[in-house]
Amino acid sequence: MVSNNFEAVYAEVRELSLSDFLDSELNVKGKPLSGTVRYSECPWCGLATNNASNRLAVLVGDRMCHCHRCKEGGDVVKPAMKLWGTGNWETALRLADKSKNTSNNVSKQLRSVDLRKDIGGFTFPRLRQILVELGTKEAFQG
Repeated sequence: MVSNNFEAVYAEVRELSLSDFLDSELNVKGKPLSGTVRYSECPWCGLATNNASNRLAVLVGDRMCHCHRCKEGGDVVKPAMKLWGTGNWETALRLADKSKNTSNNVSKQLRSVDLRKDIGGFTFPRLRQILVELGTKEAFQG
């Protein structure tokens, strides 16, 4: 029987690699630097204009992140909530692959998009931000 109790789900989520999650969800790949993994894109404040700024750091242990620009951070649940536009519990269920509602999972629907290209004059992070602000269900309807 699949357990969806709070302790079991969060124990499973706490074991996930934050850098693996960010590599799959962000427009950029992480770069190892001084014992951390750094990203030029942040789920909260977006992509650095020069793409050289390593603003988001995944800290030692691969469990927590911190943005040096906007000061946001947290475990894997916080950036997933921001990227997917979901609440805490639904995000944890999706990360643990236990959610029954995946109809508006932004990450799965946008993985087929070429993340390195501009889309209609928008960079992918800005387009994703617009879709999350609109609500993914409405954004993917004709």
